[in-house]
Amino acid sequence: MAKQMKVRKSLHRTLGRLRNFLGSAIISGTVVAVFLSSYFKYRYSPQYYYLHAILGDSLCWSRGAASVLHVSCCLVLLPMCRNVLALIRNSSKVVNGVFGRLMDRNIWFHKACALVIIISAGTLCDGHFIPHFWTQFNYRLLQRYQKR
Repeated sequence: MAKQMKVRKSLHRTLGRLRNFLGSAIISGTVVAVFLSSYFKYRYSPQYYYLHAILGDSLCWSRGAASVLHVSCCLVLLPMCRNVLALIRNSSKVVNGVFGRLMDRNIWFHKACALVIIISAGTLCDGHFIPHFWTQFNYRLLQRYQKR
């Protein structure tokens, strides 16, 4: 009997860890999918060809980070919406099992969203500042060569 309880407890712990990992994987997968879709849109879409030619890859990085920032700022407020939580809990068992557990652990979810917001804000700032630094660097090189 005691052996069955130990097995049951270890199985319960393993399933809890698997759910935690699944929650992290869902958040990471969502962030990566949003970033890559926006990045490739601004990288290869013909309507942004000239803008990409002027700004380079920093356009793609900054717009991808901005898209992630939009999604993360919306997700950080999700655990506070009681009607949405009730809708998730009343949905199917699979959805309730994965997302319901994420929403119940709202402090962890807020920390994960805050980390994503900080990283994407830093990437967004870098994407905006890099073209200015390259422009200044190239301008100074041009000035040096014109003085000769």
